[in-house]
Parts: sequence; structure tokens; C-alpha cells
Amino acid sequence: MTTDLSYKTFGREKSINEILYKTTCWNADLRFKKAELKFILKLIDTYPFNTNTRNLFERIQLFTKDLKNLENELHNLSINIDSYTKYLIGQEEEPHPDQKNYYLVKYHSMAEAIFNYNKTYDKLKQNVYEYISGIMEPNLNSKKQLT
Repeated sequence: MTTDLSYKTFGREKSINEILYKTTCWNADLRFKKAELKFILKLIDTYPFNTNTRNLFERIQLFTKDLKNLENELHNLSINIDSYTKYLIGQEEEPHPDQKNYYLVKYHSMAEAIFNYNKTYDKLKQNVYEYISGIMEPNLNSKKQLT
């Protein structure tokens, strides 16, 4: 059974240092995903598949298109995070943390965008891995090693 998660905000009283730490974590995660996306695209482009698979070319093209869209979205998220981080550096905390400060509103908006990106990324990656693992050519050398 799959659960459809949605973003929920917790803790409206975040300090700027806390948010800066979180943006650093987001950037690190996105850098890893950028490398992973390149690897998945390269894997798909090498065609280690059983060529008798029905609709193989169409599925590969759809996965490639979706992965490239995720790369573009990742690039845009990275730019937004960098811009937001630059804005935060040197800002002073507001005297009343319960006020709707711009930096907190922007933080929650970005956190939701990252959450939704991660959800889409994980779902696509799972679909690609499941499809590819089902159609990969068996490696005769690995079969010999198992017996």
C-alpha cells in the first residue's frame, strides 16, 4: 500500500541560522541527486536491455524526457536556494518570531518545493529501476559464478 504524503510545516519559530543549515543540507542533497540523475541517464543511453522488449524505445524516451525535466527542476531549485541563502546571510532575526517574516514564509515555500521534488524524483527513480531491472540482458558470467 502506498501513502500519498504531502508537505506539512512544523515549527514556525526557526532562526536564520537554523534555516541556513537547512539550505546547506538541501544543496548537498541536490548535488547528490544531480550526479545520480546523470548516472541514470547514462545507464539508459547505454541500452543494456533485451531488445525484444515491446515498446522499449518509447519507454526509454519517456524516462529520458522525465529525467531531463527533473534535471531542469533541480537546477532551478539550486538557483532559488542559493539566492535565498544569500538573502539570509546578514539578516537580523525579527523581534517577534510569531510574525509572518518573509524569510520564514519563503522557507516554508522552498521546503514544500524540495519535498515535492524529492517525492517526484523518488517515484520516477523507482519506476526506472523497476523497469530496467526487468528488461536487462542477463549477464552470462554472473550466472556461471552463481552455480
